[in-house]
This record gives sequence, C-alpha cells and structure tokens, in this order.
Amino acid sequence: MAWASPSAAARPPAGTAGSDPATEPELLGASAEVARSYATHIAREEGADDLPAVLGAPESLDARRHWRMYAFAEPLVRADPEGQWLTVGDSGGDAAALRRMGAQRVVASCISAARLRRLAARGLLDGVAIAELNAERLGPLEGPVDYLLCKEAYHHFPRAPLAFYGFLETARRAVVLIEPLDTGRTFPLEALRTLAKRWIRGDRPEDLLFEPWGNFIFRLSLPELHRMLTALQIGRYFVAYHNDFYHPHLSPRPVADRLAAGIERAGVAAKDLLARLGLMAYGKVAVVVPTSPLPEAAVRGLLAAGFRERRTPRNPYAAAAVRVIGG
Repeated sequence: MAWASPSAAARPPAGTAGSDPATEPELLGASAEVARSYATHIAREEGADDLPAVLGAPESLDARRHWRMYAFAEPLVRADPEGQWLTVGDSGGDAAALRRMGAQRVVASCISAARLRRLAARGLLDGVAIAELNAERLGPLEGPVDYLLCKEAYHHFPRAPLAFYGFLETARRAVVLIEPLDTGRTFPLEALRTLAKRWIRGDRPEDLLFEPWGNFIFRLSLPELHRMLTALQIGRYFVAYHNDFYHPHLSPRPVADRLAAGIERAGVAAKDLLARLGLMAYGKVAVVVPTSPLPEAAVRGLLAAGFRERRTPRNPYAAAAVRVIGG
C-alpha cells in the first residue's frame, strides 16, 4: 500500500540513478552538513536488514521498553481509533505498534522507505500505508493526517525545530513526540549517569552530543517547546517524563530471563527515584501537542497515563493586532 507526497512520488527512489541526496531538489540550497545527514540516514535505511524489536523479538526486554513508550500514544488511539496516523522517521515498529493498539488507519514514513517496503513485503506491516517523506519538509501530502507520531527520531534531524513546525501544520488533531530530554540544567548526580553510561555501555564523552550514525543528538527542550507554542498561541500541551534502561547485552534477552529483567527493572526504578528526588534528570519525555480541541475522553486518558497539562500564556494583543491589520 503506497501513500506519498507529490514531491516524493515524482523523484527516483533513493539509491537509484539520479537520486543522489546531495543533488535532489529538496536539498538544493541546504548546507553540506544537512545534505550529509540526509544521505547518511538514507543509506542506513536502505542497508538495514534488522527488524524493530517489537516485530523481530516481541518477547525481548528491548521490545518491552519500546512498548512502555508506545503506551503514551494509546490514549489518543483509544479515544479516536478511526483517526489517520502518520509516523515519521519510522523503521516499522511505530506503525506496527499503533495498529496493534487499535489504530485503523496508519501511514508509516521515513526519509527512505526501503526498509518499510521490505517489511511490508514480508507481511509485517499489514494494513499500513507507506510513504517516503523528509521530516523537515513534509510538503503537501496525499491525504489528511489527524495524528502525527515521532518517536526517537526528532533527535536525529539536523534542523529539528523546522520539522516540528511542519508537524504542527500537518496534524489536524495532535502531534506526539517521544524523545530524549534536554533539561537545560545540571543535576547533582548527572556525573553519575555519565559515568554509568561509560561503564555499562562503553560510551565516550562525545557520545553525549553525537550518535554513531553521525547526527547531533537534538534533545527535546521543554522551555524551547513552550516558547514555540506560546508564539503560535497553542494554548495547552501535555507532558509525561519517563526513564529508560538499555544495555546492548541485556536488552535483547527475553522477558522471561529473570536476572536480566530484574536488572532492567532495578535500573529504571533507581533512575525514577533519583529523578523524583531532584538528584538526576529524567532521561526522556513524551509530549502531546493538540492542534485542535481533543475529545474529553482523550484528555482523561492522557492524564490517567501520567501526563500533566501545561498551558501557555494568552497573547492579549493578538485580537487587537488582527483588528488593526484587518482595518
């Protein structure tokens, strides 16, 4: 099942003759670093043969940690199962999770749809339409989008705020972001977190800023998000903090492995405790930004799922400005 923007449909598939990411129309005028970032992620998707954990290892601890994050979107799915979803930067797991939660209309998209098409050919994305879209310029789409989900992809974008503004223009009802958190401040035990990552995962100092794929880690800043939404006069949004625990050797283990599962639970519990005490920042955040009034059932579901509502200040001069401009 295909679903694409007109610009995506008009160009050759990534990786074919004439599809050099550095010379494609949407990259003209972009900086060399932006073009390099696009090319790197296109090559990654075209060469990837691994399966998302929720599809390839559904009984693993890794799949369970992803499901903890997908649960933040579930209140919207339950309140509006017929709403049209678009996933962005999706390797297939996001769309599959939405379908499993009950979403009836889902479009999975990525800067290269090569991996998505391979998964669909294997019957792993039944009922999911596929689109090849650049998150930083979604453009006019083939059909309307009610909800947009961007999970752990925003921090890969070279111009992430540009993508976010596009998300708000695309989604008619809500945008859902699930991303690493930038607190903008230093907590007493942040050094301990850094040391733990170096010891447990072998991270290097530069890994705090960059990922092996070559991208800067564009963590989601809530103060910056609040400013953007205030400027656009989006009156409220919903925030839920959470912690994660990933280890390259433990996370692939099955949930039934009591030792591995116990270590994972203890890791998350320790992080949660330290975050509640204000000694360490939460590692990730889920944000739901309504672009039109949400059904009350959706709002109740979000609050029950651990979200907290935040409101932006109303611009007292907006109406007067409109009156002046309109004569």
